[in-house]
Amino acid sequence: LVRVAADYKISLRGLEKSTDEYRAALAECHSRAAQSVLQLCRQQAGVYIKAGQLLASLRPVLPQQFTETLAQLCDDAPRSPLHDVRRVFREEMGADMEQIFHHVDPEPIGCASLAQVHKAWLRQDDGGEGRMVALKVQHAWMSRHTRSDTLVMEAAASILELLFPAIEIKWLIPVFRRNLESELNFLSEARNMQRCAFNFQDMVGVRVPTLLEHLTSRRILTMEFINGVKVNDVDSLRARGFDPVLVASNVTRIFGEMVFCHGFVHCDPHPGNMLVVPRHEPAATAARGRGKNEFDVVVLDHGLYREISPAMRRGYCEMWEAMILQDSAMLQRVATDMGVGQYAKLFPLIFTMRAIDSQVKLGDRMSKDERERVRDNLGVEGFSKDNFNLAEVLHFSERIPRDLLFIIRTQNLVRALCSDLGLESRQRFRLYASLAARGKVLVHTPIPPHLAAFYAPSPAHHDTQKGVDVDAYRRVETESSVLASGDTKLQSHTRPDTDEMGRGFEKE
Repeated sequence: LVRVAADYKISLRGLEKSTDEYRAALAECHSRAAQSVLQLCRQQAGVYIKAGQLLASLRPVLPQQFTETLAQLCDDAPRSPLHDVRRVFREEMGADMEQIFHHVDPEPIGCASLAQVHKAWLRQDDGGEGRMVALKVQHAWMSRHTRSDTLVMEAAASILELLFPAIEIKWLIPVFRRNLESELNFLSEARNMQRCAFNFQDMVGVRVPTLLEHLTSRRILTMEFINGVKVNDVDSLRARGFDPVLVASNVTRIFGEMVFCHGFVHCDPHPGNMLVVPRHEPAATAARGRGKNEFDVVVLDHGLYREISPAMRRGYCEMWEAMILQDSAMLQRVATDMGVGQYAKLFPLIFTMRAIDSQVKLGDRMSKDERERVRDNLGVEGFSKDNFNLAEVLHFSERIPRDLLFIIRTQNLVRALCSDLGLESRQRFRLYASLAARGKVLVHTPIPPHLAAFYAPSPAHHDTQKGVDVDAYRRVETESSVLASGDTKLQSHTRPDTDEMGRGFEKE
């Protein structure tokens, strides 16, 4: 890391930021730095791969060279030999795998930085083969090296800040450590699975695997096995009769519900964590027939969640309202309430790819002239193409509320997936806007009573709103239906009065 920082300092010394020479040198520095970080993560494996994957997901924040290079880590995963898998199972469950399972496939069906998954068949009372399950086993070396690896990362960050005071990255270490501790405790993942299933119990089109609690511990997680199509396998989706665009729309809706309505957000929605299967219905319903595009999205890997406070959830709903209505005063107020008022103009560019005062329709790309105008008038130090400043970008990441940082991460991963599946940005924005309008007037989704004891009490669990404003909810219904079909560009940049909200949304 010190070598990378020195490379930036030496390579850019004496160059004017507005010149092509500076931009070319900066791009080369980004590429070299990204390759160095990639090599480090691959050499050290384990925790380092997880850290690299986190950086790869911050596409709206980090330079493209970093996110594209480190994205290779999503396909890099260590693999534990079967004897290590057996040992971890024995240590956790107090029994050999052969006592519980009739057979365990020695070839893992999935490997990740922290664990791997095997198909297994439960042993029946008579010794025969029972139901097939998915057996997730943590890599044996994780518990031995996690603490030392994070201490090394913290020391490196301290040295980097000492040598280059303008660069602030130490704040990332506690965030990373907390997330890692949660992901390494499969009991936490099990509770997250159950809570996610509870939140979506009345929503069609989403499915969470059933947990086998008696075969779950801190390093072992056992769940029903679901055989489906990987969500970004376009050819296989079409071969099964599933429209990729509808799949993307459903994924957008699922993770939008989490952010705007539930306040309990799955923060790792990459393609490996979702499957598509035919609609899971009771036999009586299934007997009536199923359309070819009736499917469920199966959400997997529930290790990393973020609980969004009611204030942040509603504030984020208002931010989307401001961005859709192009109400700069409202956007500034919401960003100021979040403590990042100086970055207000950045959020429309991050989330909707247009400026707050842009003349283009929602989902359309800004012209070259407008991009140059926005860049000239952005007024945020260090973020323009001609004035990129890594220290300022890191400072922005440090200042932004943690809830919002994880929302950006989640929605950025969803955006990348939707692009691969062919969903237009405009359709995704309309879904988000509709959910934001509804989320503003909904009570924060409570924790299920049987899980409440496992989550530390916080303001997020004690929402003061006791009900729903009926008039407001009717407006939401109008806005939602209009957003689904509206296509005209917003002409006014002022926020409508309360009873005019429906017409204000109609224009977008």
